[in-house]
Amino acid sequence: MIHGERTRLHPGTVCILSAPGRPFDGDMCVVEKYDSARSKWQVRLRAPEHNSKQLLVPEAVMRLAFCILPSSITLLKRHAALRDDAMQGSCGRGFILGGTDIIEKGTVLYEEPPLFITPTGTPNQHNDRWRAYLTMSMSASEGQIGMPEALKAFDDLGIADRVQDSVTAAAANIVNDAIRSAGASMSVGEREVQVQRVRDALMRFQSNQFRFENSAVPDQSANFSASAVFILTSRLNHACQPNTFVDTKKAHFFPGSIVKDDGILTAKALRPIEPGERLTLCYGPKDLPSWPLQRRREYLLEKNGFLCCCALCVAEERDGPSVVVRTGAETGAAASVTEAPGTAPIPVTAQTVTATPTLTPTLEDKEEAIRRSFLPSFLQEKAGARTGAVAGASVVAKATSRSKSGSKSTSSSEGRTRA
Repeated sequence: MIHGERTRLHPGTVCILSAPGRPFDGDMCVVEKYDSARSKWQVRLRAPEHNSKQLLVPEAVMRLAFCILPSSITLLKRHAALRDDAMQGSCGRGFILGGTDIIEKGTVLYEEPPLFITPTGTPNQHNDRWRAYLTMSMSASEGQIGMPEALKAFDDLGIADRVQDSVTAAAANIVNDAIRSAGASMSVGEREVQVQRVRDALMRFQSNQFRFENSAVPDQSANFSASAVFILTSRLNHACQPNTFVDTKKAHFFPGSIVKDDGILTAKALRPIEPGERLTLCYGPKDLPSWPLQRRREYLLEKNGFLCCCALCVAEERDGPSVVVRTGAETGAAASVTEAPGTAPIPVTAQTVTATPTLTPTLEDKEEAIRRSFLPSFLQEKAGARTGAVAGASVVAKATSRSKSGSKSTSSSEGRTRA
């Protein structure tokens, strides 16, 4: 990651500029480097009319839009044998420890950088996330390195059955804006299909996100408040007595420095784990396991969208409190209970990733393409008469309609707070 004035960003991060009265006000730019001598970021404007113009801008005029890191596929390091869990857990399909050896407490299971970094807790977060998903989809259709695999990894993540009203409203607004932009009409049924596609993509972010601390001083910069989605960690299931926790590599902040492993998330064994056990994390605060059963379930249902049926909750429901559930078979059985796929809590420690440039300069798609690329082909044809057809746009409709395989997100040793 590149260390700026107060924020850490990956090369290729897309930001939006605030420059009233300037021709690039509200435009997207791509982060290239930080000029510590001038205390400004060097960025490249994305809009075609700016001809990839480079600017030096202060951090205060930038706002995070999104960062796509397909390199996370190749940078992911597995230190333990993990097998896909064929059974649906209460928060999606996760992983089972493979091999024949018991993993001791503190052993590193894997290390991984984020796949997506997007805003959280901002008025524009859903629009920015939809734009990020479309950018990845269009890049995958063009065969850009790593993008098809990254898109599949994201589409394979599960989503919660309990959809937040804000997500549904945002999906409807995105579709309505696109229809108006295309100057076309759409039947109620066709519109609902498009809303569902957008809603599923937005829920995949919402259900699998982790808080991503990218500031020198946590929670100090609203313009860069972020969450991240991970390939492995976002699939781990919840348990109120977990066997796994996550930690984050975080280098000392120094403006202008580039730190390769800054923000890499590391998963470790919280206790000895036997072969065949499902890996689990706690999605809540660090003290959640000590809460009464009803309070734990209410918290997880409200924050993460699922009724917890982990081993501890099932045992306490059956036998009352003060039950201690520890290993393998019991934990695995509880994790196989089928409930609503949960919304991934946002662990306080989950953060950032490597400084390898991954968003290539070829992503110069017009905003019109971004707005309209999910629309049915007949709307694209109508809109094309006014603004020009969008090459390769139909791939997004295919990508967003892929089947949902279960997966879930996880938490850290400090627990999670939800965005």
